[in-house]
This record gives sequence, C-alpha cells and structure tokens, in this order.
Amino acid sequence: MKSTPSCPTASSYARTPFAKRLRRAGGLLGWLGKVWTAVNTVAVGAYGLLGIPSEGIDIGNNGIQFHGNLVQTLLSKIFLPPGRVGEFTGGNAIVYSRGQSPTTPLPSGTTLGAHAGAHTVQAQVLGPFYFPAHGIARGVSLFGGTNFLETGPDANPSRPWP
Repeated sequence: MKSTPSCPTASSYARTPFAKRLRRAGGLLGWLGKVWTAVNTVAVGAYGLLGIPSEGIDIGNNGIQFHGNLVQTLLSKIFLPPGRVGEFTGGNAIVYSRGQSPTTPLPSGTTLGAHAGAHTVQAQVLGPFYFPAHGIARGVSLFGGTNFLETGPDANPSRPWP
C-alpha cells in the first residue's frame, strides 16, 4: 500500500487545480495582473535584495523568491510567536526567512510556497490596493474578526480567496 505525504510536495502541488490555474495565469490576464501589482513587486523585491538573500534567489510559486533573507529572519524572531514561519509576500515577490522554504509544511497541511503563491494571485487582483487591504484585514482580525486575505492561503489546498 502506497503512503501519501501529510503535506503536499512540490510535485504534488504542481498537480493541484490551483497550481494549474496559476500556470494558465501567464496569459494576457496574468500579465495584466503582474503589471497592475508591479509597484508591490518592486518594493518587496528591493526588500528581498537589501535584506541579503543568503540562501539564493529563484522563480517559483508565481513570483521571484528570495531565500534566507537575514532581515526577514530577524523581524520574524522579534514580531512572530515561536513556531510561526517568517515569509513576506508582496506583488510577485516572496521573501523567506532563513531556514524556511517553499516546501516548509504549515499546520493546515499545505506548504509555505503554496500559501505565498495564493498571496501573489491576491496581489495581481488587488494591485496597489493589496497592502492597504492587508492592513484592513489585519485590523479586523485584531478585533476578533477573520483576516479574509489569510483564510484562502491558509486552506488546504491553498487558494487566493476564502
């Protein structure tokens, strides 16, 4: 009897309907979304570079991925509770803390890369309103509501929206 992994691997993620939609998002609509969110991609990409990506840079999960960002690692240790992973997504740029990767499993059973990929799709839809929308969603969650921009990415499989 073949056992299945408790968390999707990169190859199993590539076969999910969400990943297939992301690949198809390379058409005109996908490119328009990337242009619409370009200001976010440039800002987070600059943060990814200036924060010293000690574990490399590559393309994946619908964005440019900066691995082992030393500044993100420090900020995660200061601001996140123990056990939480440190990843920051804006536009089509994803910044991972040192020791985190797209295949890092999350408590929901999905992966950090799938979670981040869902945020890139949100950014392509919301464009320059992505960070203000995240601020509002975070504020709502601080007062006992649900952060509607985290519900879908935290699901298994990850998706952009609840």
